[in-house]
Amino acid sequence: MMRTSYLSLLIVCRIRFSNGYKRIIRSGLAPILFGVFIVTLVASYIWLSLPTDDPLTTITRAFYRSWLLPLAFLVAVALPLLIGTPPGSHSVRTALFEAGIVNHNNDAPYLLERREDPRYPQVVVLVFYSVNIAQSLWEDRKLQVEAALGSAVARIEYGATADYMIVHASKAGITLPRSVVWDQQYLPKEHTVFTLGVSLLGPYLIDISNVPHLLLGGETGSGKSQLLKLLLAQAIIRGDYDITIIDYKGGVDYGRRWRSHCQMCYDNDSLLKVLREAVAEINRRMELFSASDASNLEEYNAKNTQKLRGKIIAFDELAECTDTNKYLDKGEKAKVTEIIGLLSSIARLARFADIHLLAATQSPLVEVLPSQIRNNLGFRAIGRCDETLSRVVIGTSDAATLVPKYIPGRFLTNDGTQFQAYRFSDDMLP
Repeated sequence: MMRTSYLSLLIVCRIRFSNGYKRIIRSGLAPILFGVFIVTLVASYIWLSLPTDDPLTTITRAFYRSWLLPLAFLVAVALPLLIGTPPGSHSVRTALFEAGIVNHNNDAPYLLERREDPRYPQVVVLVFYSVNIAQSLWEDRKLQVEAALGSAVARIEYGATADYMIVHASKAGITLPRSVVWDQQYLPKEHTVFTLGVSLLGPYLIDISNVPHLLLGGETGSGKSQLLKLLLAQAIIRGDYDITIIDYKGGVDYGRRWRSHCQMCYDNDSLLKVLREAVAEINRRMELFSASDASNLEEYNAKNTQKLRGKIIAFDELAECTDTNKYLDKGEKAKVTEIIGLLSSIARLARFADIHLLAATQSPLVEVLPSQIRNNLGFRAIGRCDETLSRVVIGTSDAATLVPKYIPGRFLTNDGTQFQAYRFSDDMLP
């Protein structure tokens, strides 16, 4: 049975009253309401002052006189409270209670505000008084929250304090598209910003100056390789990065157009050379940046005429390079061990040097994605998969249930965002 804390109810009423009062002020109705209030008081005073010999009128006036100020006060309080209470707030609270979004006292959240997001017209922002319910519970029961609200949830986050929870939900009838074809007009201008697709909050962008390394996962046919190609194509179109693609299938998925723009790597020996050079370049850039009093490549290039370029090392299947179990030969195992060590160093140190790892995998084995590498791949997204692969890539099994099996290109990120990746084909390359 849902319980109501009187202290929580008092806090909610105070917030709703404040919200209603602010809405009245913003709407410009305050002078009108104040005028009506004053006119009513003056008219009442005149009516009460008129002489009368009628006993019934005398009694009515006495009753009215004794209740005039309390009624006026009640209206002054009730009107802002009514305006500040979102429609359907009780039914939303009941639905959240039934969905298990409750605290230890079985108290459910209160809806305080419902407004449109000015940045995303298709999204409605719901502000709740959370009654000490942690964000983790909202996230764990995201499907139930969506069912309670009757719309897809794009993001759940704390408000100004932990007392408030903000839910970004799509308007009724709005869902993610099943397919969106890539167009060059979607290309961001900033050379470190890449667009991956469309989320409920609009275009989904990442900035590799903030999250320098990426891991994309999913079963065969989930769209992870196409998403990797989409990211690489954006770097090629802008011409800001030197790109190396590691593909142990011999490059069959990367035809002439790709090979004309990118260095290709097909085996452990050539990969070791690439990674050793990358680590050496990181150390060289450390010295150059220190000598120029620069903290990153952008600052260094601004101070020097000899410019440095960013580098991207992309793995079509990362597990092929890091799986020590498949190699019986001691020499090959030693190479893989060195590859893992070099990758770990790059993942830890390469951010400031503008050297980035972009990796895709469909392997569900934790041991082929060592934690020192996986934990430094700050952005992770998973397409269609089972629970095991979902845990390996994003740390939870959520993708197994949240990502539809029948929609290729649908991804769930490690921050809980779903997006539909742009559909890219090789003939879109320059």
